[in-house]
Amino acid sequence: KRQLYDGCVKFLNNIKESLENDDNKNFEYFSKKVNDILKELLNDYPNNKIFLRLLRDIYYKKGDYQKCLAICEQLRILEKRGILENELITGKAYYFLKDYKKSKEHFNFIIENKEKFKNQIRFKDHYKEAINYFRKVKWY
Repeated sequence: KRQLYDGCVKFLNNIKESLENDDNKNFEYFSKKVNDILKELLNDYPNNKIFLRLLRDIYYKKGDYQKCLAICEQLRILEKRGILENELITGKAYYFLKDYKKSKEHFNFIIENKEKFKNQIRFKDHYKEAINYFRKVKWY
């Protein structure tokens, strides 16, 4: 079972990378396949952060922000609000849903907790993006 798990993680990460670089050409086809695989895996591993992150990213890229936010909430609890990327995606999903108050809360959380996040992967990119979005919603 562990080999299947490791193989699936590698497979799903490879697909995610190809989807991110593909300009939506094959996104619908692969996202459906990956979505089905992830849901099956999450039945066996319901709190697996890797699988949840991948599914969250698929929903976000598809523009299904409600489903994305549901997974963001699961991750927020599992990760004790300690992962910058999840806070950023949560804020952006609320932004695209035009819920600017909630969006602002997440971007502000990132800004106020800069020290907590500064050693995470892609900190500078994510932090800069959070600042840019915060500027758009700061008056809400």
